[in-house]
Amino acid sequence: MTVPLYVLTGECPPGTRVSCQLGRERVTVGRLGDVALHEPSVSREHAVLSWSGGAYIVTDLGSRNGTFVNGVAVQRKAVVPGDKLKFGRVELTLVDPESESEFEDCETRLLTCDAATVFPNGAGAQALVGRSDALRSAMKIAARAAKSNATVLLYGESGTGKELFSRLVWEESARADKKFLPVHTGAIEPSLLASTLFGHEKGAFTGADRQKKGLFEEADGGTIFLDEIGEINSETQVKLLRVLQEGEFMRVGGTDPVRVDVRVICATNRDLASAVKEGKFREDLYYRLNVIQIPLPPLRERTGDIEDLVNHFVKQLGGPLRSVSPAAMSALCAYQWPGNVRELRNIVERMVILSDRNELDVADLPQEIKGKGCAVGSKPEATSVSPAAPVFPAMPCPISLDDWERRAIQEALGKSGGNKCKAAQLLGMSRSALYEKLKKYGID
Repeated sequence: MTVPLYVLTGECPPGTRVSCQLGRERVTVGRLGDVALHEPSVSREHAVLSWSGGAYIVTDLGSRNGTFVNGVAVQRKAVVPGDKLKFGRVELTLVDPESESEFEDCETRLLTCDAATVFPNGAGAQALVGRSDALRSAMKIAARAAKSNATVLLYGESGTGKELFSRLVWEESARADKKFLPVHTGAIEPSLLASTLFGHEKGAFTGADRQKKGLFEEADGGTIFLDEIGEINSETQVKLLRVLQEGEFMRVGGTDPVRVDVRVICATNRDLASAVKEGKFREDLYYRLNVIQIPLPPLRERTGDIEDLVNHFVKQLGGPLRSVSPAAMSALCAYQWPGNVRELRNIVERMVILSDRNELDVADLPQEIKGKGCAVGSKPEATSVSPAAPVFPAMPCPISLDDWERRAIQEALGKSGGNKCKAAQLLGMSRSALYEKLKKYGID
């Protein structure tokens, strides 16, 4: 696999020049990494850059101070030349020396780390944005599950990213160079589901004019993702159980067993244990599927990630010049998000399309979200400050935006007794954003 010789360049406090040529399929970043950043805010094993699907994918390794791409905290994200990657307090820029003349004379070193796992099918890699403990916990389980061939059951509400996590398990597994077939079982007619998954013989039913392979045969050697597994009918449950137990099945209308080697990842938003008690789902199949369970938290339980997600979607859909006002951000954070991350992305996309302003405001929000308000922070559950009253002090006009912002910050610090975490929540911004404002205005 050919990997371009991109460069990570920047400064490591207190001013040490960093310039590392990548060109490898896997590069670690940290105090003990291939890209060695000797700075206290950087963890020993902070993040990894993996070449996948024509781009580097940066993945946070559970670092103490987080990994950021263009100012947004991420757990996993594809990056391209020009992106600014921040590890702790160290900000580096990913550049392509062939297209960036200013780096032609830049001293670089070629990394000589050991050969790494190749993920050529990683074009499906997407961003896992956020820094909440719940998201990190799910990622750690997924990364460990990927190293085995065990069946994985993803459990969570609609819109929590179950297919995204299934791709993460696949991309980090030994089967990453084989097929990944996502199947939304709930969208297939029940009478056709068994034939779709396991194929059929000629003459098996009216219209079966030839033998047809099913998706399990197509995925042989690779991974199949069965979404909405709780909706499959009893006939398909029996066939699926046999595949998991014996690694074989018979096509519809067939008599000869077909052997396959397929990694199965399933997902559901139903309580399968209750479905078993009600007789709607086979108990033996449930235990076969539930080898490794990964619970995905709803967005209302990871509110500290909402600001990062909003900023990520705004930049992704509207470009670097678009932003969201503090009042609109507060309303977005206060909403309960029954549709979770999918609903959040759809609403941000609507705002970006319909608004002709660079700063999206409350007026651009859907009616059900307008008037909401909450605190934004990475760990809102750890404070007793009420999220319903963000600080917006009354100011005489005319007044500059900087003066208004400075006074709002000072008032929030006064109300919180100098506690920066509580002050950030009162202001409706993340702690990292507050620290940047404190530095900007010279507020101690």
